Amino acid sequence: MSKHANPIRPAILAPMGLRADAALFFVENEVVFQGVGDDGVEQIKFISPATLREAFAKEPMDSGWLPPGVNRCGSSAKGDWMLRWHEPAIYTVRLEGRKQPLRVPMPSLIWFGIKHNYYIFAAREAKFTPKAALYAAPVANVSSPGLICFGKNAHPDVAKGGFEKAWRTFWQAPFNNDHDDGKSKTFPNAINQQLQKLAKEKTKIYPVKDLVSMGITLEAAIQRLTRRERS
Repeated sequence: MSKHANPIRPAILAPMGLRADAALFFVENEVVFQGVGDDGVEQIKFISPATLREAFAKEPMDSGWLPPGVNRCGSSAKGDWMLRWHEPAIYTVRLEGRKQPLRVPMPSLIWFGIKHNYYIFAAREAKFTPKAALYAAPVANVSSPGLICFGKNAHPDVAKGGFEKAWRTFWQAPFNNDHDDGKSKTFPNAINQQLQKLAKEKTKIYPVKDLVSMGITLEAAIQRLTRRERS
């Protein structure tokens, strides 16, 4: 605290000869407020995200029309994000080099998008629960953190309607052998072999005991993916 403080002149304003009555600084996961009161006393203090949100509460906000079934959505320093839980179902899966698509069962799948990055996870529970343990989705072309590799296919921004478009693109494009490992206990190096086996046997329900744990819960994963620093 100091009396008769000089006007706040952050580096971006100083070259233009501008001054500010107050400033916000984002330091790691904290927000620091710096301001000068009417009495000329400088104030520097940490403020919570809730306090910051309340200060801007009068600003109109509209999420727009959300895609059907979205369980949760939000906005962070990394961009707008959405999450949707898909209950177990039979999917059409296309494999590169194979003419006919496969009809295979899938466990519950969690589809998550933030800005133009998209993730997919699996869960053993059939119904949505935010505390569900996450497992690697039993499909290729998905890296170990669950991040989808779209190759040359477009994956537009969540804020620009990309959430639903990216989901359709993911299932319409053929899966190759990239990131084909670590998705099945039965076929640890080739999830596509597991899918072909299930299709051949006309299995109706995915064997969830075959799923490979990611060692994290859904709630924790969302916190990790949406916070300011890199995952």
